[in-house]
Amino acid sequence: MKIIFTILTVPLLLLASSESDIQQQIDDAIKEKKLLDEKIKLLKSQLPKKEFNENYITHTEFGYSNTGGNTDTQNFNLDTDIKKRWGKHNNKLHIDAQYSKSDSQETKNKYLLELEYNYDLTSRLSFDYVTGYKKDRFSSYDYQFYTGPGLYYKVIEEDKHTLNIDANILFAQDKSENLSRDYLSFMSKSIYTWKIFDNLEFKQTLSYRTEIQDNENYFIYSKSAFSTKLSELFSASLSYKYDYVNILTTKATHEDDTFSVNLIVDY
Repeated sequence: MKIIFTILTVPLLLLASSESDIQQQIDDAIKEKKLLDEKIKLLKSQLPKKEFNENYITHTEFGYSNTGGNTDTQNFNLDTDIKKRWGKHNNKLHIDAQYSKSDSQETKNKYLLELEYNYDLTSRLSFDYVTGYKKDRFSSYDYQFYTGPGLYYKVIEEDKHTLNIDANILFAQDKSENLSRDYLSFMSKSIYTWKIFDNLEFKQTLSYRTEIQDNENYFIYSKSAFSTKLSELFSASLSYKYDYVNILTTKATHEDDTFSVNLIVDY
């Protein structure tokens, strides 16, 4: 009986010992990987920083549709960011243009040019200066202009989630057929990005600009977009833009929205 028990017990003990050894090897490998990752991170931090980067980073979205038959329409959408960084300095040019035509009549014709400069104060906080010019043929304003300093802060900086906010005090000018307004303005902008999967991303941009002495004079802009990678260079996206003007000087509408399917080029 003892012989039979011994014969049955020895293989079980050997199996348990083998599993224990394998688990210990796994634990040791995990510890070694953590140590190696920390060493790589430390070595990267000791690399000399480039004071000048000759490369521009560009992000361009194209959207176009054309219909014929009972209704003849054309819709065009362009959204471009051009960035240039050297040392602690960072420049960004943003272009947002939209054009629509129905039965040979223009229904939308507007564009926004915005130039932003950042100087890093810390790894998360930057001095910010922004200048913007917006022209919209079918809004109640011939153009809107604003410029002024502020702060830029990286609230969340993770692998899957990022959140950046801007806050600026601006000199603003709104020009229309009926009046011209010069005033001090406050603008806040946030950009949130969520990397849902490796090839699927959600991005939300929201900005709010208001006159300091008259908070009834304000402007809201929002853009929500889902994008997916097609290749290293190309992506596709669905985007929804919402533009709101609170005080009108003509018979234009307060709201203007655009839904588009876009081809994205990143290089």
